[in-house]
Amino acid sequence: MASSGGAKYQTNALAAVEDITPTVSPMTIQNTSIFTQDVLISGGTVTTIAYSRNGSDFYTVGLTSGVVQLSPGDYCKVTYAVSPTALKRIYR
Repeated sequence: MASSGGAKYQTNALAAVEDITPTVSPMTIQNTSIFTQDVLISGGTVTTIAYSRNGSDFYTVGLTSGVVQLSPGDYCKVTYAVSPTALKRIYR
C-alpha cells in the first residue's frame, strides 16, 4: 500500500498474471473487467492480432506476438495455425 498526500491507494506491482485458455482460431478475448488489462501473446504460429472497441470492427495491430492493452469492454482477436500462449494481467 502506498500513500500520496495522506490518501492511501493500492499499487499493482504484484498483480497476478493469468493464463488464457486458447479456443479455436480466431480466438477473441474481451476485457470484461472494470480495469485495464494487458494481453500477452507469444509462441505458436500467429498470423494476425487485431483490436476492436465494439467486437465487430477489428483493426490489425501489425503484430504476431506481443502485448495488447485492452480498456474495459475492448476486444483482441488472435488468428493462428498453431495456438499461442496467451496471458493476461489486470491493473487494479
